[in-house]
Amino acid sequence: MVKLNRNSCFVLIMIISLTLQGCVEKKSDVATISKSNKQLVYDIEKLPNDLVKIDQYNSRAKELSETLFEGLVYENQDSNGNSTINYGLAKSCDISKDRLVYTFTLRDGIEWSDGKSITSTDFCNFFRDTLKLNYNSIYRNELKIIFGVTDYISNKSNFSSVAIIAPKENILQIRLNSPEPYFLNLLSQPIYGLRKIDSKLNNWKKNYDKIAYTGAFKIVKISVDDKIYLSKNTKYIFKDRVKSDNIILAQGKNGGEYSLADFETNNNIDVFLNPPSTETERLQKENEEKTYSSFTVKSLFFNLNSTTATGNVNFRKAINYALDKNKLKSLRLSDFGEVNNSFFPNSMNTVLKTITLPNNSPVETLNSLSSSNYHGETIKIVYLDQGDNKKACEQIIKNINGNIPRKNNIDFQLTGCSSDEISDVIKENDYDIYFGEYNVNYNDPMAFIEMWQPQYPSNVYGFNDVNYNNFIYDASITYDINKRNDLYTKCLNELVKNMPMIPIYNKSVGVCSKSNVQGIQVNKYGNISMENLWLNGSEKINK
Repeated sequence: MVKLNRNSCFVLIMIISLTLQGCVEKKSDVATISKSNKQLVYDIEKLPNDLVKIDQYNSRAKELSETLFEGLVYENQDSNGNSTINYGLAKSCDISKDRLVYTFTLRDGIEWSDGKSITSTDFCNFFRDTLKLNYNSIYRNELKIIFGVTDYISNKSNFSSVAIIAPKENILQIRLNSPEPYFLNLLSQPIYGLRKIDSKLNNWKKNYDKIAYTGAFKIVKISVDDKIYLSKNTKYIFKDRVKSDNIILAQGKNGGEYSLADFETNNNIDVFLNPPSTETERLQKENEEKTYSSFTVKSLFFNLNSTTATGNVNFRKAINYALDKNKLKSLRLSDFGEVNNSFFPNSMNTVLKTITLPNNSPVETLNSLSSSNYHGETIKIVYLDQGDNKKACEQIIKNINGNIPRKNNIDFQLTGCSSDEISDVIKENDYDIYFGEYNVNYNDPMAFIEMWQPQYPSNVYGFNDVNYNNFIYDASITYDINKRNDLYTKCLNELVKNMPMIPIYNKSVGVCSKSNVQGIQVNKYGNISMENLWLNGSEKINK
């Protein structure tokens, strides 16, 4: 037997004591601290590692960007869903008579979170560095309406040739190629929140304490289990309307049963999104879940480059005629909002919603299928393997073949993909149909119509129509709203005729919250306004 002397025992006891103490501190860092201080905990789902290429990510990344960075203008939505463009870091905008020059005057006394003054040069630098990012970004495509941007991103000129200038410290001037009535709507997107485009944002989880913020909150800590601690930005221009001094963002399991367990059983989160569809009715009865409509549309996207029948327009029309979208209602899909035959979300206010795809018709299904080049080959449908996407795809297949005689049934193969895999599958054309979604990113029909231009980042399905391209160009240089809508109508009719995609239903956002959570506002883009969130009975931490 080994005997321990007094000194050895003392050392051993100290080691055990320190080890246990370390364990206790680590645990309280995650859960105990957040609840004892009554800070609101929001399970925001998994976030990307960079805050530069925000246009590539989902609503949650844009929601975080909107929380951390303020732009020149922002879109404000009232309780009835009506929206207006309000001024953010700008206090006014003068538009020239020819509607080409936008002159923004910045607010007085605006500052970065580190106390340094925000000037018009900061905005020039933001646009310069954003446009220089070397990938096919939404930024580059949307901002081509600004004079000189096309040559700049093509390396034919430097930024001094771009019509974004700072004639004074508080004056920013932008000149467009042609009148664009939706320009302020475009700038209101979260992706245009003012930030310094640098390596710190590329790895913000490591460099959060070195980032200068312009929005309602700043990041003050990220714990070992990836919880993000937000503290009110005292330099924020609208700091008086921020309801909470602190919010904790938990990066959970993308909603579902894991988040529900944390919400109900573990009791360590106050807000989360998209509960399991099997629990929605119960949660609504308990007043713990509410559903909001969004500008996101779940759809079938056809691979027009495929060697299978999906490259044939009659086959695509057969799929559309075979679909009875109303049958999806009975499935109680977790994100199901409303059936949609229009290209625009039902909640979007535009007369162009009257242009729709043809309704379900078994007779036209057979006529179109017999006119197609489908000869029994396997049609591969891919989907993002999360939520109820698989269930929706299975019903869609059942729906289609249910309207076709058995001998003519289409041979479908379903393949679920992770979020990391899906973009590569589409890029490599390893699919025939993709069950996915598209987002209308700002409140103007152009936000959808521009998606189908040949070089647009989201047009990865091979759609390229000469008539469509000509109509959208004419619309982009037409200011008269009636003439513009006529051209938009022609664009949409081309989509109906060619049918590169089929809208299925509007996506809804389910928000679960404790009874003491106040101020939940979800905008039409599916983002929660964090500056309005607060916990009833909480004590403010930052005085």
